[in-house]
Amino acid sequence: MFDRITFDTQIMGGRACIRGMRIPVSVIVGQIAHGATFEEILAGYPDLEREDIQQAVEYAANAIYRRHVHGCACRDLAKLAGARGDPLRDQGLQRLPNGEIFEKAIAESSVVVTFDLDFGEIVALCKGRKAGVVLFRLRNTRIDFVIQRLSEVLSECADALTRGAIVIVEETRHRVREFP
Repeated sequence: MFDRITFDTQIMGGRACIRGMRIPVSVIVGQIAHGATFEEILAGYPDLEREDIQQAVEYAANAIYRRHVHGCACRDLAKLAGARGDPLRDQGLQRLPNGEIFEKAIAESSVVVTFDLDFGEIVALCKGRKAGVVLFRLRNTRIDFVIQRLSEVLSECADALTRGAIVIVEETRHRVREFP
């Protein structure tokens, strides 16, 4: 999906760049945020193509979306997951730090559904205790697709999540990593 966005530790410290060039996505998106048009950006960076700019914007939007699930979507996801309580947003806890979210989920035997944590952080936050975590790694973050994938995964992985597992959900597959 983001074939024009590259990461190379030898170029710009591994930051997201355009097609391996020393043009960070953040610079392009920053220029747009300050009112630059595509044409102005193309004039300033002759090696860029219109599709590069478009994909930089899409990449930035996707990265932000992964960190912020819309409130209505949270309710839909929670209902689908069979949540016993309300999503954190409905409890006024949407600013709760990650560690406290995991403490709450473990205490309530709830499943954490998230876009923004990596495997290592999840394991660290669980502190050796078993939790059920659904970790989305999707490029298509449209809520109808997310709900469809969650429904498919829950029907297949409910037992593993109850025992304590991380289910990594991608577009066409999912992987289950159970806690020891």
